[in-house]
Amino acid sequence: TLKINSETKQIAGLLGQSIDDLTHRLSYLSVPLYATYVFNFGKFYAGADLGLKLNICVDVEEEGFVNDGEVDITDKYQNVVPYLLAGLKAGYNITNKISLDITGRYNFSLSNARNGETNNGITYKDEKYSAASLFFGVNYKF
Repeated sequence: TLKINSETKQIAGLLGQSIDDLTHRLSYLSVPLYATYVFNFGKFYAGADLGLKLNICVDVEEEGFVNDGEVDITDKYQNVVPYLLAGLKAGYNITNKISLDITGRYNFSLSNARNGETNNGITYKDEKYSAASLFFGVNYKF
């Protein structure tokens, strides 16, 4: 996510372009490893998740108002960013093998995705990302 502030809009204005001309895209492959502890209450259950996730950067793209075209910023981002995962889940056992559940999970980066530096006269701040997710699912026990 690119945060647009008044400084960014001023830079765009000085370069004679609109902030709408800016595209910023990061693509990651995520590899999660976490453990879940579950409490059973008859057919219902509740649990907690805790673990780590590695986000491996596969592509970084930024196009826009800097240098009248594409700006290669691929080397400005970390190749791997570790995250801490924490979550809660609740579910219902339909049979011994099939269940429905809902899981809410929060991911918080443990290191900066991008280091603070100056590029083309623009100073980028350190960036730590976080995300909240909600999953619904059907589980089958083998």
